[in-house]
Amino acid sequence: MAIKHHSNETFLDSNKLMFGTGEDLQIYHDGSNSLMSNNKGDLKIEQAKSNKDLILMADDGSGGTTAYLTLDGGAETIEVAKPLNIIGVTTSGDIELGHASDTTIARASAGKVTIESAPIQTTQICTTHHNMSLDSSSSGLYYTRIVSAYAGKIVKILIKPSNAMGSSCKIYMSRRAYNNGSTFHQTSGFQAEETFDGSGLVTTKIIPCGVGGTNAADWVFDEGDMLGFSIVKDTTSSSVDLAVTIVYEYTMS
Repeated sequence: MAIKHHSNETFLDSNKLMFGTGEDLQIYHDGSNSLMSNNKGDLKIEQAKSNKDLILMADDGSGGTTAYLTLDGGAETIEVAKPLNIIGVTTSGDIELGHASDTTIARASAGKVTIESAPIQTTQICTTHHNMSLDSSSSGLYYTRIVSAYAGKIVKILIKPSNAMGSSCKIYMSRRAYNNGSTFHQTSGFQAEETFDGSGLVTTKIIPCGVGGTNAADWVFDEGDMLGFSIVKDTTSSSVDLAVTIVYEYTMS
């Protein structure tokens, strides 16, 4: 027998609307939360209307609601409208693709994502290597030039001299913009510079873009810029042969 209601029915807190011979499906409010509890078999929510959607909505943080998850029955797609935070049983949640879970995308650690354990890189490290000779007649100035393949920054410079260069040496970077919009000359008005101690014969490591460095912004460049590097030694007592490695961090796009 069907019962038709022509007005609202009110169930007080913890009074349940129950379905099934064994009261298997229960819908109620416990005074704090609304609950739908299923105690037997699967719980299925079906949208049977052709080309219509199943929408999961919640507060939008601004006094309204928004559709966080939409199962689009017409387009046959699943639309996620907010950032998806995957939380697994460990500190990193995994996304598995393929019918046999044969491809795994995982958050390996803070800021690092891997596919099948191989890191996904949004930046690329590249190095160039240069041999330089500075004569003994003056402090010496040497240029080496490259054209940058991508936008990026200089993150490290390694210098190994054959003789002492002095305690107050300089390395400069000039930059000629790819579109000639700005020019930093090769002999003056350099975009960036660093002073380093070259008095020993050990390899000197210069990190111009170190964390918190006040001059880090000077060592950046755009794709297609021509970069020039020069070194000035702080002595005229001897000639110096140099092996120099410059490390670039490119932003891949």
